[in-house]
Amino acid sequence: MSVHVILDKTALASYAVLKDWATPVAELMATVMENGGLIGVPALCVLDAFAELNSAERQHLTELFAGAEGVAVILPLLSHDTLPIAGRAPRLEAGFAHVLAEARTQGALVATYDVNLYADELDEDDVLDLSE
Repeated sequence: MSVHVILDKTALASYAVLKDWATPVAELMATVMENGGLIGVPALCVLDAFAELNSAERQHLTELFAGAEGVAVILPLLSHDTLPIAGRAPRLEAGFAHVLAEARTQGALVATYDVNLYADELDEDDVLDLSE
């Protein structure tokens, strides 16, 4: 299975807070699973999201990655990605820069609630606006 979609911190936080399978993030996960794909979540986004969530929300997010047949996988920060991500740090948070690196590496779409973050870096067709 390959990664079809990358979730950023805005998508993770929404999923953790809403706890409802009718949310755009949950619906996207179901669609990706039906198509035999995976949802990738950059490790730096997980760390950023955890820093902003309360204990119950962190637990809900943890459950996203706990299942053996889960659709979501945490994508590690690899050594060869570190400097390119650091190079984007002045204009993007590290988590968002990690999203860009993974989207390019995986050839995947980015799912976000803030499409403006990626406007200068990705084609409009490569970003899924979850707020619509």
